[in-house]
Amino acid sequence: MKLTIVVLLSFLTLHPAIAQQVIPITNHDEHKATSTWGQPSFGFGTWAPTRAGECSTELHNSYSGVNPEDGYRYHMWHPARDPSGCSFGHDHGHDPSNSALEQRFGSIYFSKANQHGMLSGIQMVHTCTDQATDAIVRCEDNVGQKTLEGVREFTDSKTDVVQPCAARVQFHMGVHSIDAATNNLHGATYQIACDDGVYANFTVLAQIEAPGGFTNKCTGERVEMGPAWPFNSPKVVNPLTRGNSFGTRNIVESSCIEGKASHTISLQFHELWRVVMILNSPVPTIKSSSFTRPKIQITNPNSKAGQWNWYWNASNVTRYLDAETKQLKYSINTCNETTENGDFLVKSGPCVAHRAAQAKLGREIKWDDPESFARGDAFSMRLTGFHLSNGPDPKTKPEVWYTDKEGLNPSLTEFPDSLRWEGQPTEWYVNALGADARMVPFTGSIKVQMSAVTINTRENTDETLSYAAPGSGTSINPNGTH
Repeated sequence: MKLTIVVLLSFLTLHPAIAQQVIPITNHDEHKATSTWGQPSFGFGTWAPTRAGECSTELHNSYSGVNPEDGYRYHMWHPARDPSGCSFGHDHGHDPSNSALEQRFGSIYFSKANQHGMLSGIQMVHTCTDQATDAIVRCEDNVGQKTLEGVREFTDSKTDVVQPCAARVQFHMGVHSIDAATNNLHGATYQIACDDGVYANFTVLAQIEAPGGFTNKCTGERVEMGPAWPFNSPKVVNPLTRGNSFGTRNIVESSCIEGKASHTISLQFHELWRVVMILNSPVPTIKSSSFTRPKIQITNPNSKAGQWNWYWNASNVTRYLDAETKQLKYSINTCNETTENGDFLVKSGPCVAHRAAQAKLGREIKWDDPESFARGDAFSMRLTGFHLSNGPDPKTKPEVWYTDKEGLNPSLTEFPDSLRWEGQPTEWYVNALGADARMVPFTGSIKVQMSAVTINTRENTDETLSYAAPGSGTSINPNGTH
């Protein structure tokens, strides 16, 4: 889907000095301080109201901020309904500034991973027109940006010691669009800080399942939608998961619909994505052996620093995919479908209340009506667990190593114009996919923060992080989201 930033262009035309202007940021209390406008990130300003009475694009753009690490302006969290009374028509979940991690790690910026992926030359989908260059670039839709925050308990798998951890996540899950059927890259921010000092803060493009298809929510079978789009989507192999891919996108397919197969209604309006993320460390891995020359040598210039596993659930989803046509269809429409006998195809679940609401209103409730229950505004995340490999290891990690000025070509011996590094880093830089780790920043890189420890596995023993917008699962939606 191509989106052109017409409104933003008009806004800049009306305000030619906007680049030098200081404007208030009104997304929440911590960000109401003034900030220079900065350079718009890819896709900034593409959201526009779709019905009378909704908030303006300019008001939506004001819920934004400039990331001090790169100087770009990004959209940020905002309430579904602005204090002025107008509605934005979408809901981003928990206000991330309420987390204790706001002061420690700074603000969360939507589509930061996408921005840095584009800057480093990663070509992907979600296209829009960049207002600065008129180039077609990748951008993530604003509606699909969701945030969750809270405190959860994790248990060390070896010691059984329980550690409370503050957690905050942001994830792009566009459950109203069709692109997830072929595109496997979705921006994610993961932040955690435990009482014992263990912490991690990173933003990446999570690679979820192989591109070009998805997993049928009901059967567990792979559904091929065609060639991967974009054609050069990264295909990372993970031998621990089915299909040799990182995670799965369990999306509703037509066989999930009640009445067409022996499945319950709970499957029809629900998506589950399993996300597996791996971050690399710039510290090289060494091997010592009497059979090698020299006896100590580098075997891996980018070793694993940590792995995170989590599940993201979305309820009351807008879409499902038709198996025959491989086209997007709206799940709410199945509530009105009937069999040859005249019975309703879907007899249970939210469809019962949906048909009653239609009868009361005397009209059909369509997928994008504020009265629709299938808005995708109820979601949760299971922080399954994580393990860190960032602690010093005298057997495999050198105490001192050298790189060139770009942080590449690690060596155990000094060489002309080399940079000297020692100890275990707690901050470094990776590309948007969490790889190509270096001690120095580079084009498109994102800073990683992580405690210098090694943890075998720390599993979540507490309930999921969850959010449900007011009116979720009913025909009444006080915030006007659709």
